[in-house]
Amino acid sequence: LLYDTYLKSLDLWNNVINEKGMKEFVNVLKTNSTVLNLDVRDNKGFNSTYHWKIAIKLLNNIWKA
Repeated sequence: LLYDTYLKSLDLWNNVINEKGMKEFVNVLKTNSTVLNLDVRDNKGFNSTYHWKIAIKLLNNIWKA
């Protein structure tokens, strides 16, 4: 995902991604501007902090698209 410029949407709903994994998604979205949709709801590490961080990164990607 870090170097993937083809992927636009990723559905990881209801997996077992922990807080460390959510942090990695935020870090990846700092450099990957092609992902426009990332569904990580119902994961152990998904909380309001990561909800907003991921949402802001995705909105930035949408505005650049």
